[in-house]
Amino acid sequence: MQRTIAILAVVLAGALAAGGGAHAQDPFGGRDRFAQQQQPFGQPPPGNGRDPLGDMRGNFNAEQARGARQAGAVNIDSVQARAAALSQFPGAEYLDLELRGNPPAYHVVLKSPDGRRVNVIVDAQTGQVLGAD
Repeated sequence: MQRTIAILAVVLAGALAAGGGAHAQDPFGGRDRFAQQQQPFGQPPPGNGRDPLGDMRGNFNAEQARGARQAGAVNIDSVQARAAALSQFPGAEYLDLELRGNPPAYHVVLKSPDGRRVNVIVDAQTGQVLGAD
C-alpha cells in the first residue's frame, strides 16, 4: 500500500513539474469564455465582419436590443410585436420571437389553429405586420 502511494506521489510530482497541474491549457486563448464584449448598436463584434447585429443569425442580444431602443431604431417592445402578429392570425398560438435584421424587425413564430408554423415579420419601428410565410 505504501509502495502504491509512493508511486502515485512520484507520478503526480512529475506531472506538476511538467506544467500539467490543475490548470490545463486554456482553449479560449486566455479569455474568459463567459465574458461578453458589449458592442454599440450597429457595430460588428470583433472578428465577425459578416454580422453587424449579434450572433451568426443576426439576432440581437439583450444589450443590443436595449441599445437599439435607446437609439430610436426600435420603437415597440416584444409584447407589442407579439400582439400585432397574433391580431393577424386569430386563434394562433405564440411560440417564439426574435429581434433581428438591419433595419430591425421582430420575427414572431406562431402555430396556426390547423397546426401550421407561421413566421410573422413585424416592423420594430412602427409595429406594422410586414408579412408572413
